[in-house]
Amino acid sequence: MADLSWTISERISAFAFYGHQEINRLHSGSQSFGSPDWQAESLDQFDFFLIDGHANLVGLSFRYRFGGDAWVAAASDQEP
Repeated sequence: MADLSWTISERISAFAFYGHQEINRLHSGSQSFGSPDWQAESLDQFDFFLIDGHANLVGLSFRYRFGGDAWVAAASDQEP
């Protein structure tokens, strides 16, 4: 994760943020209440960001905020 903050003046500031997260899982189980007879692996990746600007000019306050995220998932089934 990374962030950047900039106070341009006492009345104007900007902020940006970016993050990335990965979750890798291995699952196994059984359909017949016995030893595991199946296994699956999954990988989730998340990217997210935020851009924010704030200005306080002539007695008025302005704020602009923009953000988003992206999500990618992959899975595979395997025999144990």
